[in-house]
Amino acid sequence: MSFGFNSDPAGVKILGGLLFLLPLLLVASFLLPLYVSVIFVNFMLLYLTITFLLLHILNPKEKEARHAKKPYSLTVLVPCYNSKNTIKRCIDSIKAMEYPIPFRIIVADDGSTDGTREMLRKMKGFELLELPHRGKGYAMNDALKIITTDAIVGIDSDTYPTKETLVKLVGHLDDPKVGAVTARLIPDARHTFMQKVQNLEYVMGFGFWNNVLSSINIMSYVTGPLTVFRRSALKKVGYYFDTKNLAEDMDSRTATK
Repeated sequence: MSFGFNSDPAGVKILGGLLFLLPLLLVASFLLPLYVSVIFVNFMLLYLTITFLLLHILNPKEKEARHAKKPYSLTVLVPCYNSKNTIKRCIDSIKAMEYPIPFRIIVADDGSTDGTREMLRKMKGFELLELPHRGKGYAMNDALKIITTDAIVGIDSDTYPTKETLVKLVGHLDDPKVGAVTARLIPDARHTFMQKVQNLEYVMGFGFWNNVLSSINIMSYVTGPLTVFRRSALKKVGYYFDTKNLAEDMDSRTATK
């Protein structure tokens, strides 16, 4: 979900320079010989890689866990659709999370047809919203309307948080400028070749890339599978406003804080 665009001057200069180079690359691809264009593009990719690596090393900002000065009231929200094979483990993992005070758990079932809803009806320890099938964004928004806690933790039905997840993430909300906190995710299985490729994708996308953007205050999205939101900030941007988007965790609009 696109959650705002709060950047510092360094971040603006870096992204501005990258955007300026795009039309130059396009023009160069038509005017220059093919081998020159290929060399130029590869040089730029190498340059960008080195730049982001340096940012990652020199600006290790907010990578560490941060315990809250006081416990925030929070609700864990789990949207699900046809999640029969994963929902029980997901909920069991959520219940096992450590937190100083009790927290609310809401499961928003988006019209499952594979027996997920029937399974959820038999389980205890959470609130179940039985909704018509309209998509994840709609399910999240319907649930968000009944939540009044300080923080909201969005967790996908095939995500299994660790016991320390809440205590390590929620503390970042002590900074009033922080509206959302996301975590690095790794695939549950990493044995086959394709699973290892997926793990590499997660390391880059949810780990390295997010760390670099965070180091220059220019995060433009948070991960759908697991993110802690400050409820007031999430309400300010209008919740999940692009409900028809393919991926609800990167919306088509931004809102400044």
